[in-house]
Amino acid sequence: MRDDIARRLGWRWIGGLALAWSLLLIPSSVGADKSSDDSIQLEELEREDEYQIVGRVRAIGVPNVALDAMYDHHSASWRNGDPSLAYGFEFLWRKINAFELSAAVEYADLGMPGTYWKRSDAAAIGSDWVDFNLSMISVVFSGYWYWDAQDWLSPYLGGGLGVGYLLGEATTYNPQPGSACERALREGGGGAYPPSACRLEGTSPDASEQLTVGRPEDDVWPIAPVVNLTMGLRFNIRDYGVIKLEGGIYDYWFVGLSGGGQW
Repeated sequence: MRDDIARRLGWRWIGGLALAWSLLLIPSSVGADKSSDDSIQLEELEREDEYQIVGRVRAIGVPNVALDAMYDHHSASWRNGDPSLAYGFEFLWRKINAFELSAAVEYADLGMPGTYWKRSDAAAIGSDWVDFNLSMISVVFSGYWYWDAQDWLSPYLGGGLGVGYLLGEATTYNPQPGSACERALREGGGGAYPPSACRLEGTSPDASEQLTVGRPEDDVWPIAPVVNLTMGLRFNIRDYGVIKLEGGIYDYWFVGLSGGGQW
């Protein structure tokens, strides 16, 4: 009888000890998980900076509104299906929940098909055929405000200033003295401009008897200020990828796509 009572008390003691250990271990485990979660949140709060490097391509165009203010007739970007593109890369520093600062280098093809350019205040005979073979390399520093609408999406808006160096040249050709084109221009073009006698689209000026030998324009400054006004959408691809769709003014109108990495 005594052995049976002792045996029962022994099992109860062992059961109570096991229960006590389980009660001690459960809070410890919960505390460890909570501590792990807190450390992750603390790490996110302590991270104040992000960095980004992207390459970009843009469809660009010289604003016709600006040229229309000075010329009755002129060439234009994307005429005859010739694309005008810009390529570059950008380094960006983001202050979390604050702003972004960037430095960008870009090469832009500013060329336009050759045609006659006529100033608004000039007579038709003062027209010149112009081959506009220019490009520009620019360095621009900018600042942006952004809003993290979602973990994967951030609209942004901003701008900046920089400097551009012009490459190539604009070459001017005059109508050949005594040519049908010159006579038509002297007569005012008969209401149509350029006169049919002067239409040379698709023809090389050097091979045309209607034009004199070309001369480079000497009033094109090699250095130009660059003004950047940009708005866009940033798409985060998991933790380290980024794609940006943006548009605005960069001395020229542009719509572009960027892609790269962030950390």
